[in-house]
Amino acid sequence: MNPQQQLIENVVLNTVQNYERAIDAELEEDIDTLRRRRMNELRERSSKMELWRAAGHGRYDPIDEKDFFEVARKSDRVVCHFARDSNRGCEAMDHSLRTLAPKHMETRFVRINAEKSPFLTERLKIWMLPSVVLIRHGQTNHTIVGLDPLGGEGFKTEVLEYLLSVHDVIEFDGPAPEIGETAERRFGINRGGNIRRGGGGAVDNSDSESDS
Repeated sequence: MNPQQQLIENVVLNTVQNYERAIDAELEEDIDTLRRRRMNELRERSSKMELWRAAGHGRYDPIDEKDFFEVARKSDRVVCHFARDSNRGCEAMDHSLRTLAPKHMETRFVRINAEKSPFLTERLKIWMLPSVVLIRHGQTNHTIVGLDPLGGEGFKTEVLEYLLSVHDVIEFDGPAPEIGETAERRFGINRGGNIRRGGGGAVDNSDSESDS
């Protein structure tokens, strides 16, 4: 090999090696960036988990009527079951909500005895039991009235979970259950996949009995 050809090959080799080193450095930088971003996300999630636990998330708790507004203010997402003891439908709903509460730490799950909460049942227009009021950022987002929207008695917890995600009160990225066209209409889902949202009212106690 003549000296000129050797020189050209050396230049090409050095160029390739420099290019490879540059790519390796970029990859290492990208990996480090992704790792830092992921660590920050985990730290942020951990902080949120601590705040959620302190606010009663992760459990399915009975609360009194007087505690309702404080619960709605403290948590961005609230699922509130208006129930009556010894009611079969309410017992089925209790079972499902008790299962979902520790699974969805981002949401507060609570139960109110409707018979002992006349102000709230009137205020939130609770006329059938069980009724589950969904609250997002202090607004009543939707109310699940009875068990028919879920398929009636013997409904599956995953159907309830999907319905809660449709109304944005839990985080859920699992597969949608087979619910059928009739259930889609009950869920408030358009054919295009959009959600029909009713006009939610603000949850506050400005006109509660204690202020009158």
